[in-house]
Amino acid sequence: MLSASRGTPSLKGTRYCLLKGPENLTEGQEIKLAESLKYNLRTVRAYLLKEDFQSFWDYVSPAWAGTFLDRWCTRTMRSRLEPMKRVAHMLRRHRPLLLNWFRARGTVSAAAVEGLNNKLKVTTKKAYGFRTFRALEIALYHTYPSLVTSIVKSYVPGVVGIPVISPFAAKLNPVGKGPEPDARLHV
Repeated sequence: MLSASRGTPSLKGTRYCLLKGPENLTEGQEIKLAESLKYNLRTVRAYLLKEDFQSFWDYVSPAWAGTFLDRWCTRTMRSRLEPMKRVAHMLRRHRPLLLNWFRARGTVSAAAVEGLNNKLKVTTKKAYGFRTFRALEIALYHTYPSLVTSIVKSYVPGVVGIPVISPFAAKLNPVGKGPEPDARLHV
């Protein structure tokens, strides 16, 4: 698509062609996309990198997925496209978490995790009036007693007095962010 006045490439009317996946395009959008891909524009290069990254999710092995991710990030960092470079930095920071997706594929239901996260957020929201972290922790354990039993079972069963570090303490008060809350629960 050349601009009539200047003879330069124009992306007018191709926004959704570039945002949609190729399998979801209409015939008209496919034609517009094919026309735009003829030009070496920054937007087109970003689109090609985005589409190339989609093959990351097809891997089965975490090792091969990690290799692909490293190569994709290297190629993206050399693309001289600042927004794509930021994406590559973010993917590199979260590399272990991304590769966990391949290790846990089919074993953890995302719906169950999202449901638990939602319940914990609701309880935390109700506990905004509490003055101490300990009160919030007790509210969470009171609302979801199975959390206590699962945490206690992960340590030595039957031994009283073993300090159990709350998983909520680290999330709500990361290390180095203010005073340390009393995050111990004696069983």
